[in-house]
Amino acid sequence: MKPLTSTNIWTLTEVRNLADEGKISLTPCADTRHEDAIDWYEDYSYYVLDADGVQHMHPVCGWSEVDEFEPRNAAEERLLEVARDVKGAAEAIEDALDEAVAAYERGDLDGVLAALDEAYEIERPHGDAPATQALMRQLLSVSY
Repeated sequence: MKPLTSTNIWTLTEVRNLADEGKISLTPCADTRHEDAIDWYEDYSYYVLDADGVQHMHPVCGWSEVDEFEPRNAAEERLLEVARDVKGAAEAIEDALDEAVAAYERGDLDGVLAALDEAYEIERPHGDAPATQALMRQLLSVSY
């Protein structure tokens, strides 16, 4: 068995196909740490242009301020919409990754794959799903 960290397998689709062939297993003593919701939120990149062509970057406000922030212009209103969406996605991704770790700790490969699928589906619309892919590569091994 080879941990995915030492292979060129990057996508959950590839892992699913290999799992269907019985070639994926849980990595013994894997590192189960993963990116948390706040870090994911703070690493998120997004910007809007205001009426004057000035670029405003996400986050328009910090993690703890999303629910109370009062936008002062249309650009901040749009960024606040993004911030709320991103915060919700970050929390859902963290929950799914936590579930993948819980399934790993139970020795439940199907549960790990299901939780990683869930995290991927939430994370993918926001980019290339680095948090999901990183945990997938830590928890899973492949045999050729």
